[in-house]
Amino acid sequence: MPRLSSFSTTLLASITICLATPCLADDPDDFRVMKNEALGELKLDMPAAQLKSLMAGGPAMGVKKLWEADGRFHQTWKYASLGVEIDMASDDRKVAQYIAGITVRSPSALGSRRGIHIGSRESDVVKAYKSDLNKEESQPGQSLVAGSLYGGIVFTIEKGTVATIFLGAAAE
Repeated sequence: MPRLSSFSTTLLASITICLATPCLADDPDDFRVMKNEALGELKLDMPAAQLKSLMAGGPAMGVKKLWEADGRFHQTWKYASLGVEIDMASDDRKVAQYIAGITVRSPSALGSRRGIHIGSRESDVVKAYKSDLNKEESQPGQSLVAGSLYGGIVFTIEKGTVATIFLGAAAE
């Protein structure tokens, strides 16, 4: 009988657990926060043409790469002077892209729909997202997850304040 690599064993175990128990990613309620959120006017699934009309200047664009995790082509668009980094995706290398993930950091002034922005206090995040905070995936003092890592908004905390905000799927 052939031996399985440690990766294959881990993958098989993960699939087995996922089939045997309800997975977070399968619960449509887990995506509610992600689908209803925005950072400024930037929202997930926004087409590239609309993004270009909202952002000043052209981004520094990374190389398009196929991600095995989701089978889509991803490209990073960085607006460094604005503190915005966007993960653009498409199902095919040649079709129009859309926003798959958004990260903001200083000096970005973009905030969430619930009023959280870079520099907000951790306690303000807890108050604004209290009913949606994922206690299992959050690490107080380090990161707070509203929704889930499979689709939500993640606030990275440094010295008691928000240092970065990520909207999208941090895990597949």
